[in-house]
Amino acid sequence: MKIENPATGNVLREVQVDTPKAIHDKVVAAKKAQAAWAKLPYSTRAACIEKFVALVAIKKDELARILSEETGKPIKQAHNELGALAGRIGFFLANTEKTLESKVVSSDGGMTETIKWEPLGVVA
Repeated sequence: MKIENPATGNVLREVQVDTPKAIHDKVVAAKKAQAAWAKLPYSTRAACIEKFVALVAIKKDELARILSEETGKPIKQAHNELGALAGRIGFFLANTEKTLESKVVSSDGGMTETIKWEPLGVVA
């Protein structure tokens, strides 16, 4: 499969198309990894995401170039998107733990209704 810059039509690189079996194997591996990830405490998962944000900042120029080439958007716009990433992810990290807490919405006559957020798992 050819990866082209939509602004220029230039072929950036070619990648092999996955077979149905390769896709299946990747989904199975992702489900296994997600189950292990879900068992980690929130603080560990948040630290991993914070490390990701830091790595994006370190590689911002390289990632902006790739984003610009693969989408055809101007390099400045790619830089802006990557620059805003830390703020967006920071917002979710600051609010996720509270949002994910179970909430009792009704308790009457021995029956309790609770809203509990559960991960969907792998979506492919």
